Amino acid sequence: MLQGLRAKVTPTSGLKKNLMRFHKTRNQELIKAAKIGDFERTKNLIDAGAELNAKDSEGWTALHLAAKNGHTKIVNLLLVNKAPIDAHYDGVTALHWAVENGHTAIVNLLLVNGAKVDVKYDGVTALHIAAMNGRTKIVEALIEAGANVNEKTKDSEGWTALHWAAEEPKHY
Repeated sequence: MLQGLRAKVTPTSGLKKNLMRFHKTRNQELIKAAKIGDFERTKNLIDAGAELNAKDSEGWTALHLAAKNGHTKIVNLLLVNKAPIDAHYDGVTALHWAVENGHTAIVNLLLVNGAKVDVKYDGVTALHIAAMNGRTKIVEALIEAGANVNEKTKDSEGWTALHWAAEEPKHY
């Protein structure tokens, strides 16, 4: 009776499923650790082989979430380990998140590591977002990194960053 069962189950079928489940869990744990700012856990998961380009159920990578939440050391760790800097979900990159949330140090870190400055999300670039939110130091950093100051939004107005900066200056 046992020999009949062995013939139907390959030696690696269960192992393969368990390994796939383990890799998926490890990748999701990396994303979670980066999101909450747990540096040691993030480092350990990278060392254990977690995939740096893995995405959560919403499409975000560890780099997106670390940049969004202001975890500079984790962003640096991910970049040192070759996380895809311009990975995007619906056009949103880590640079967009860092700009949106005013994380100047992370913006500078991403720029120094070669983040593309003119990637558009919903018709706007990181420079538009910085100008809309009155983030002067970030605007300066983006322009220094080669952002196109004449780039127009894809909405009906077709505004440049200068239009946004002049509309309602905000100071954060």
